[in-house]
Amino acid sequence: MLVALDKARFMGLRRPSYTVDQDKCRGCMVCYKAFNCPAITPNGDGRVVIKRVLCTGCGVCEKICPFNAIKPIGHVDERWWSILGLT
Repeated sequence: MLVALDKARFMGLRRPSYTVDQDKCRGCMVCYKAFNCPAITPNGDGRVVIKRVLCTGCGVCEKICPFNAIKPIGHVDERWWSILGLT
């Protein structure tokens, strides 16, 4: 991920950042316990939040959330996915 972030900086791309839609989050904790991303933390009411400063933009959390509660903030440049090797 660090290599991808370095390439993105070199290309002038901003990494995507993700957020949790609190209305959709059901507190299943899959993203927190099973995925164990350091950017995802409990918010005190049984649901989670994503600390933007720690989010690397990998997008895995969006894919594993069973309630589609995690979404990118704004548009994700398609070149980002190519840097990650996902296109």
